[in-house]
Order: sequence, then structure tokens, then C-alpha cells
Amino acid sequence: MTLEFYRVVHLIGVFLTIMSLSGLCVFASVGNKEEKPMWPRLLTALHGIGLVVVLVAGFGLLAKMKVDWPWPTFVWIKFVVWLVMGGIVVLIKRAPRLALPLWWISLALASAAAWAAKMHPGGL
Repeated sequence: MTLEFYRVVHLIGVFLTIMSLSGLCVFASVGNKEEKPMWPRLLTALHGIGLVVVLVAGFGLLAKMKVDWPWPTFVWIKFVVWLVMGGIVVLIKRAPRLALPLWWISLALASAAAWAAKMHPGGL
């Protein structure tokens, strides 16, 4: 598979992750959990699927770009962002009052990952 294929799949996973996090934040802020119980489960599942797609396509990109161990700084930044994005769901569910700040934090994290992907701090 080509480098562009992995980039597109990686971005689809990123979009799915961000969309599901946004939905969970909105639902936690204003949603009635008893009225629509399927939405939190569906959004959480989509978040997990998005994270898996991001991870698999990201490692595919690393292989195509011939990035070896030890990883450069930009890979570590993106990996830490991936880990934190995975944990944000737990915070949204346990502390719904933090949904709006967590939404902003997820936007900042996605921006940091995009910056790291484009600028490649630490070299390639």
C-alpha cells in the first residue's frame, strides 16, 4: 500500500476519534443518558475504532517512511497525544462537568499532533 493510502486512512481515524470525542463531550454536557442510552456506547465504540485505525495507519506510515527505532521526537509527540486522547473518554464519563474544557484540550492535542506531523521536530 502507498504512503498516501496510509495518510488518508490515518486522517480518517483522526476524524473519527475527534468526532466521537466531540459527541461524547456534548452528550455529557447536555444529554439525557436515560433517554438515549445507545449514544454513549456508540460514541465510545467509535472512539476506540478511531484510535485503532490511527495507530495501525500511523505505524504503516512509519514503515513506509522508513522511520526506525529510536523514534524521532515527532513520533513520540504523536504517540503521547494518542495515549491522552484515549484517556479523555474516561474523564468525560467520570466528570461530565469537565466536558467543555476536555473538548478544548482534545482540540489542542489534535493541533499539536498535526503540528508534529507537519514540522517533524527532532528530524526525520
